[in-house]
Amino acid sequence: MHGARVVIEAQQINFIDYSGVEMLHQEARRLLRQDRSLTLRGARPPVVEELRKLEGAEKCPIRFED
Repeated sequence: MHGARVVIEAQQINFIDYSGVEMLHQEARRLLRQDRSLTLRGARPPVVEELRKLEGAEKCPIRFED
């Protein structure tokens, strides 16, 4: 059985471009269809901001943890 959460340790990610944002959103949506989730742990504020921009903060399928 798969784990309910996929967690990416994101402390070392300094920059993310559109293709990275789109790929993570697609993966998060795929996991949600399986009742799972994608979480970025320790992501820097500029990275979180870019990830939330694509669909808006309230619709972003990616979770964030400190």
